[in-house]
Amino acid sequence: MDTTTITFALRMPGGGPVTGGKVTAVLSGYDLDDGIVVGGTVEAQIAADGTGSMELWPNVVGTLGTTSYKITVAPSAGTKFDLTGVVVPVSDTPVMLQSLIQGGRVADLTSAVLTQAQYNALPVKDPQILYLIVGA
Repeated sequence: MDTTTITFALRMPGGGPVTGGKVTAVLSGYDLDDGIVVGGTVEAQIAADGTGSMELWPNVVGTLGTTSYKITVAPSAGTKFDLTGVVVPVSDTPVMLQSLIQGGRVADLTSAVLTQAQYNALPVKDPQILYLIVGA
């Protein structure tokens, strides 16, 4: 069964890396991939520099087509948050986590993808927005 590599580089609002913790992906139910029942949980550690990766089944190929992932980011210091409704594509190359959630729901928050410079230039940070910081 094929998987897609999902990579992440997590940063704090001040620009420093999220140091430690884990990222957990839970498939919302079970589906079939070429007759194989797929479901379950995958966990990845967050490295000291905020990076990591995990291998996820690309749920876009499911026979039933009714599943999505709930991805929980749980830093070792700080508040955990959930990314819901995540759909993983088929890809031979690694896929960045933020590309999967740009239009997705993040609990009850709105998400915004910004560079560090754009984030720093914001006059006021909205507490109802989850800011995802990406490379320039």
